[in-house]
Amino acid sequence: MSLSGKTALITGGGTGIGLGIAQAFAAAGCRVIIAGRRAEVLERACDATKSPVPMTYRTVDVGDWPSVEALFAEVYKDVGPLDILVNSAGTNTARRRLAELSVEDWDAMMKINCYGSFYCLRAALPKMAE
Repeated sequence: MSLSGKTALITGGGTGIGLGIAQAFAAAGCRVIIAGRRAEVLERACDATKSPVPMTYRTVDVGDWPSVEALFAEVYKDVGPLDILVNSAGTNTARRRLAELSVEDWDAMMKINCYGSFYCLRAALPKMAE
């Protein structure tokens, strides 16, 4: 499948696996928007990626529904429809053994790792299904 001419949004695209996916898609000619919480990290990732179609970025907190709604509204308004959504945003905690894991750390992980994927799918699916 050719990615040329496709548009992808990749959450967690500023670092790690998300960045690797974003760079591979961009190298294949895909228009890539990376999204995450830290604008400076996203901007550096875009600047460091040399591809036929320059990567762009948007900030979002995937664990916050209004932030996700705003992201997708802005992307659809400025860029148009998406062909691909990659939910790569994720977090962990140093104190992850059950005896050490706090309720606050658990809630933070669930907001990003679980709710974040659901929120992004919920926001993307109606337009992608069209």
